[in-house]
Amino acid sequence: MGTTHHLCAWCNGIARRKAYLEAEGRIGAPYGPVAVRAAVLFIEVNMGHFAKHGGPAATAADYEVTP
Repeated sequence: MGTTHHLCAWCNGIARRKAYLEAEGRIGAPYGPVAVRAAVLFIEVNMGHFAKHGGPAATAADYEVTP
């Protein structure tokens, strides 16, 4: 605590419904020592999937959608 952390994230690629991203957090400066690294795979799923498989309460009105 009391230290500035610099975060940087980027997209390595998109293939159909998949988005491959990475991020890095550094201590004290944009090129300081690495404190944390992360990699993630996001898969796009349409709202119809949740309405079909989420039970009666899972409708599009129950979710905030960011375009």
